[in-house]
Amino acid sequence: MSTILKLEDIEKHYKDFSLQDISFSIGEGEVMGLVGPNGAGKTTIIKIIMGLVRPDGGEIEYFGLDWEEHEVAIKSKIGFVSDECHLPDHMTPTFAEKMMRSFYRNWDRGRYHNYIEQYELPLKKPVGQFSKGMKMKLSLAIALSHRPELVIMDEPTSGLDPLVRKFLLEEIETISKRDKTSFLFSSHIISDLQDIAHSIIILKNGRIIYYSSVDELLNRYPKDKKFDDIVLSLLEGG
Repeated sequence: MSTILKLEDIEKHYKDFSLQDISFSIGEGEVMGLVGPNGAGKTTIIKIIMGLVRPDGGEIEYFGLDWEEHEVAIKSKIGFVSDECHLPDHMTPTFAEKMMRSFYRNWDRGRYHNYIEQYELPLKKPVGQFSKGMKMKLSLAIALSHRPELVIMDEPTSGLDPLVRKFLLEEIETISKRDKTSFLFSSHIISDLQDIAHSIIILKNGRIIYYSSVDELLNRYPKDKKFDDIVLSLLEGG
């Protein structure tokens, strides 16, 4: 399995918070969960990976490429979904596509419209009239339509109703298996990760306190112990 993303000894220091000794790698088709309480450093890690924040130390390798030399190529291989749709309320999915096509040379129009149809989204309805679940589906369709090798998701299930959450998690699992797309999935809803994540990183106070495969984590505890309780016990003891 080839390595899609690799972080080594990443550090970032602020006045009242430090991210330290962050090292992990994501393989092709792997779904990695990133969990921890608010303020643990999840969003800071994502911003560093996205190139929005420069680390104070450490190295990152993307698809075997260096960011300084291959920034445009790297960005074309990454999709992003956050907990909010950041498109203007007046924008329709049709206009959103026109905008995205100007950003991504490898934009796949057929793929986008297949997702729009599959997700039952109205092409000409303003985003401001969409439900939160519809906005999440549109964000996912946009993120996937330039055929990224890595999709970064920052708290994507926050505030979604149970049916849409279930849909989103099943879609991630399907796409990771079918297309070999890798996912970095940040969430404070621990149960979302049990069925879809291959590996998990548990963060606390800017440090990784646990990093392993989900199977390895579950095998360390009695079978009747819930996944949520295992993660919470590590956070309380870490």
